Amino acid sequence: MTREYTRRGMGEAALAVASLIILLAPVAGWGCWAIADPTALHVSTPGPYENAHTVATVTANFGWQGRQIDFYVTSQENFMPGSVNPVSAVTGPGGGVTTTYTSGADVGPICITARDRNDLHASASCWVTVLRVDGGDLWWFNGCRPAGYPVVTSLVAEGATTGTFHWQVNAGFEYALLSSNGTPVQELTETDNAAALLSVGPSCAPFDVSVHLAYNGAPMVDYLTHVRTPASLQRDTERDMTIGVTGGYETAIWYYIVDQFNVQLDDQIDCNEHWSTGQIRLLWWSNWPDFEEQGGPSVGSDPTCVRDRIAVVDVFPTI
Repeated sequence: MTREYTRRGMGEAALAVASLIILLAPVAGWGCWAIADPTALHVSTPGPYENAHTVATVTANFGWQGRQIDFYVTSQENFMPGSVNPVSAVTGPGGGVTTTYTSGADVGPICITARDRNDLHASASCWVTVLRVDGGDLWWFNGCRPAGYPVVTSLVAEGATTGTFHWQVNAGFEYALLSSNGTPVQELTETDNAAALLSVGPSCAPFDVSVHLAYNGAPMVDYLTHVRTPASLQRDTERDMTIGVTGGYETAIWYYIVDQFNVQLDDQIDCNEHWSTGQIRLLWWSNWPDFEEQGGPSVGSDPTCVRDRIAVVDVFPTI
């Protein structure tokens, strides 16, 4: 479950990196083409995240003050590519104009276009690659790997499949690290859009693991997660039950298993008893026997519950 993005849920974050294509005069060093006036459109390195969206500054220069410039946002999917604010602005001294791009639900190449309302040939476009990083829950069982509780999860940058993806754990590396062919490492460079994240210890606070992604050399925003671990038992008093049996009583006390954030576990798990003290006899004539510590899977219609069975031996006296 993991996730916040910045996190969207325990779930999504949008990441953007600018890749400039100017539809005007050739600009030295950019390898672009020209069709009109010396207009240039630039997208800044992605800025801060607000409500799980990338915020980036878009600037254009049309060479003259007082020109009315309209901004448009489109994507290959043409569904929810994001938005700009303002959608229209007047150039200031020197011909400059600025708007702010906020990513939407689409991932992949997003096109931002600025156009002079009175001269449709005076326009420029640039592309922003919007990525979304997804990852799953991560667990720690002190080296064990019970079924249903992944100790390794995949981080996937949706929106691009090729390029240079540089991943780095920059916070919480005592809880999770990247995996390089099974070896824990703090940073990793891949040529595809996936990386493995493995647990090395239980988190102390929600979202205390931060994984930074840079795409084709451009820095991205952190993906936040945490490592869960079973931590304590929580009484389920609605299931507790005491019945009379021959020679005494039998009581079943039920517990939920919860993690360090007080969230109930997701799946069945094996449990072991451990006595914290030796036997304490309240009355010297009591005949309760000593029992060995035992273990077994969680039980019941809810597989994340355990039951403590307390009963007296079938011999008089029943204490």
